Amino acid sequence: MTDPAQPDDSGPTTEPTAPASLPASASQTQPTGAARWWSAILVPFRWIGVPLRYCMRPFVFRVSDDGNKVTFTSYSALIYTWILIPAGLIAYLLGSWGWASPVALGWFQMGSIIVLLILLGDDMGLWAVVVTAMIAALLTMAAYFAKAEYDIPVLGWVRSQLVAMDVQYSPGLALGLALFGALIISFYVLPKAWFVGRYEITTREVTHIRRGVAVESWRRAGRDVKQRWPDMLESLVGIGSGSVALLDRQQKAVMTIPNVICLWYYRREVERVLEKIATSDFDDEDAIDEMD
Repeated sequence: MTDPAQPDDSGPTTEPTAPASLPASASQTQPTGAARWWSAILVPFRWIGVPLRYCMRPFVFRVSDDGNKVTFTSYSALIYTWILIPAGLIAYLLGSWGWASPVALGWFQMGSIIVLLILLGDDMGLWAVVVTAMIAALLTMAAYFAKAEYDIPVLGWVRSQLVAMDVQYSPGLALGLALFGALIISFYVLPKAWFVGRYEITTREVTHIRRGVAVESWRRAGRDVKQRWPDMLESLVGIGSGSVALLDRQQKAVMTIPNVICLWYYRREVERVLEKIATSDFDDEDAIDEMD
């Protein structure tokens, strides 16, 4: 007679299995109804994005035919003057069609210029952007509260001062700013990036190319190459721009390729390329000591 407290070893046992109609992993792989709807909605945007990705790719990175070298393009911080182009065109069109008041368009123009000055003058990480947005929201709420409770027109006073100084929106100024941004990018930023902003990464080293000549190089022995997005505001306004950094064993940046535009949209492809050309035969301690 078998003791009910002890397992019965008289015959083979089988593990419980999922029903045949629904494999164990089916619930993890089947998309939800909402996911299927979103996929269907995003199909046209993906079709549009394919030619855009193909056209923008040479401006971000290029891979050699053998796949053992990748070249990134670093742009001047003036690349962010591109926001003047759509800002000027949008303001001009809205003003021409009468869809917005001159005062609102004037604030819109000044806001785009302020964002551009922040981009050019300071680096703002994620928390800096969040804190700045919260402070701006609190100050705006405080101004509305002062107007509602104590009849103190804080924002109205600022507006009246601007009106008194005859500060107003001008369609010509909007188009002028758009043209100004286009000229900077076309005749300064892009040529400079092409001639002096190229960085070649191989299994052996990272090389800075200026006018077709290697001017600086860093050996890759024991070092990783990683993608980074250190400036949140630049990543948002710069259409996903980031940087590529050469890191030592303590994950400190030895060198950085800044302002690689649209890097976020190619991050998976870039990661695969970097993994393929990762250092394999230069991990000797002598080389690491020599570099350090």
